[in-house]
Amino acid sequence: MRENEGVVARAAGQLSSRPLGGQKHARGLAASSSAGALEALLMTGVKTNNGDALNREWEIGAAQARFHKDGHWYMPPERFPAALIDPRGYVLFRTEREYSTCEHLRIGDRVNVPDGISAMPGYRRVIESNGLVAPRRGEARNPKRRSITGHAPNTSSPTSAVKPRSPRQRARAQGTTPSPARKRSVATARRVSGKTPSPPRGILTPRELLEFISILQSLFQHIRQLRKRHPLAKLLQFPKIPPFLTESLAVHLINARVILPSLKTPRLGGRAADVIAKSRSGADVLVEVKGTGTSAWIMLQPKDLAADHLVWIDYSDFFEVPDRTMVRVHLIDPKRIRRDRPRITLKTLAQSVGSSMSSMNIQILEFLRDLS
Repeated sequence: MRENEGVVARAAGQLSSRPLGGQKHARGLAASSSAGALEALLMTGVKTNNGDALNREWEIGAAQARFHKDGHWYMPPERFPAALIDPRGYVLFRTEREYSTCEHLRIGDRVNVPDGISAMPGYRRVIESNGLVAPRRGEARNPKRRSITGHAPNTSSPTSAVKPRSPRQRARAQGTTPSPARKRSVATARRVSGKTPSPPRGILTPRELLEFISILQSLFQHIRQLRKRHPLAKLLQFPKIPPFLTESLAVHLINARVILPSLKTPRLGGRAADVIAKSRSGADVLVEVKGTGTSAWIMLQPKDLAADHLVWIDYSDFFEVPDRTMVRVHLIDPKRIRRDRPRITLKTLAQSVGSSMSSMNIQILEFLRDLS
């Protein structure tokens, strides 16, 4: 234990003696090839590195880079290409659209990555768990390659390297067994080649919407059947209607001029709004989208009240009852909504805005079949 503490102390001393953000500082982040020493150093509270330094050191090529020691929380990037970095690798977003539509991110005042960026399909591992520099694309895996300090790993000292504790770990360290990062790359390649279906990203097509609606209806009806057969199943809740479903429907309804006919070329709006469309004059129009089931209530955020239009799709029991084919769409001017009630029901909203709210019934399944 004392020997390990000495390794960490020496690494921390090297870190504090070198200018922050420089190349030497970035290399000093892992002065030991031991993964344990690296993790211990991260827990010392010393600022280990920053995005700009690793962007230069690893030659990522991002216009802006954000760093977090655990890979879970980041400041939102403002320039693209942008990179999210953790101590062992990074994910690069080449465009703002690629970033704003990424299903692995929860974008708000901070960017939350629930599973960490290392679990994302596009994660590029630079430092492996044994402290060695991962091979670049096209390079052969070499168990004797240099560590990130520029020196060959020293395995003679018990404090300078973590010895594999199983034959599988030993084989992985020697490069004969695919690492987790390699397995993720293979899985991604299979999805791209069509061997394994990948989940849709961005706006769902009409055909995908029909398929997803069918899946969601089956799930609702399964829970309803369980409630009838098992008393404890009454504790089960129906799933939340996913926002991407309602936003995709809104985009197709606007694009087909079924709602808001003065707008054109709608698209997902990322942080600015749920949907952004163009007016006749070419100006951006912000549209917020809400979708509710039988509860029919929403929480209004400042972004909702600042939008130009609010589209509320009331599914009611559409997913719960098998023969339902229609939803009701409400169009509201956010400026007419009272701002002292963040939680508001559809009934209260109709009373509040009066005749300024327009509503229509839409045979949504027939609409989507016509588009597909």
